[in-house]
Amino acid sequence: MTDIASAPSGAAIPGQLSDLTPEWLTGVMGSEVTAVEMDSIGEGVGIVGQLARLRLTGDSALPASVIAKMHSLHPENQGIAMHYGLYTTEAGFYRDCAHQMGVRVPVSYYADASPDGSTCVLLMEDMSGATALDQVAGCSAEVAEVVVDQLAVLHSRWWESPALDELDWLRPINNDAYKSVAGHMGPGLEVIKSQYAHLVPDGSIDAAARWAAVVADVYDWTFNTRPLTLAHTDLRLDNLFFDHPDGSPVVFIDWQLTVRSNGVADVSYFLTESLSIADRREHEERLVQRYYDGLVAGGVKGYSFDDCWNDYLLAMAAQFSITVVAALMNVGNERGQALAEAMVQRQFTAVMDHDVMALVEKLPL
Repeated sequence: MTDIASAPSGAAIPGQLSDLTPEWLTGVMGSEVTAVEMDSIGEGVGIVGQLARLRLTGDSALPASVIAKMHSLHPENQGIAMHYGLYTTEAGFYRDCAHQMGVRVPVSYYADASPDGSTCVLLMEDMSGATALDQVAGCSAEVAEVVVDQLAVLHSRWWESPALDELDWLRPINNDAYKSVAGHMGPGLEVIKSQYAHLVPDGSIDAAARWAAVVADVYDWTFNTRPLTLAHTDLRLDNLFFDHPDGSPVVFIDWQLTVRSNGVADVSYFLTESLSIADRREHEERLVQRYYDGLVAGGVKGYSFDDCWNDYLLAMAAQFSITVVAALMNVGNERGQALAEAMVQRQFTAVMDHDVMALVEKLPL
């Protein structure tokens, strides 16, 4: 089986999925592909890229199928992806880092992005046989336990590690692009007001506007004062597979937003966006405690549960940066619209449940 370490590089990046011909695939897979059948997948799941399953015929060393992921064909989505470095980050992750994560991620057969970050192509292991759950419906607290256990493994593996310095594509949370999110939040909030205001609690849109005013300073504060690890940053149910045939409890996909940051932000985003509001309210403190206990078991020292809980709450405000900017993107179809509605409603409600902006505004920025 070809892996990323042995695959050739430097092939031209195709413009769209239909350009993934047997000839092109042969050049990057390192084994002859004589025929390919393509099925579009992921409708309403990913809004900044194209996804397809490729069924391959040819050399016996080839996998029977791979997942192809490419840049979006929507100009507005592609522009946002370029600005935030989504394609270059994910290509770098699969090229340099996926084999040493400490948790299960897809095998990568090829990964490349254009120098300007406008286009990308990834060929990854097909997760057929594993279970995908619906983020709109949400998951149970029992499923969430499995996820937070694996997040503790991931974050303790990379906790304050010098190896993070070797990943030149891994930006800090306070990189210039992420700090510039304030400029996109004004237009995004106009979309929230016009399309989603009926879904969110009173005062939450104002809270998002207050976040926009301090986001850059909070990212600086986070990078300069919090313990840092490798954080997924888009950790939600649509980016996970469960019960893989190889015995892996969870497979983590979609590493476009990965940064060097505070790990519990992944827990905050996952619980906020992947549990129903009622289940998140009932179980979140117990689940954060479970995650914290996993960090300690993984060797993390000098980080108290109070620190962890406070960082968990502060990260709810940082989720405004994703949910509001995502409102500017083309959601694609009805399922994409349902996902956008669920994410906005859950995150805006969580911020108000805990009066998170009051915590943010007490930070020594």
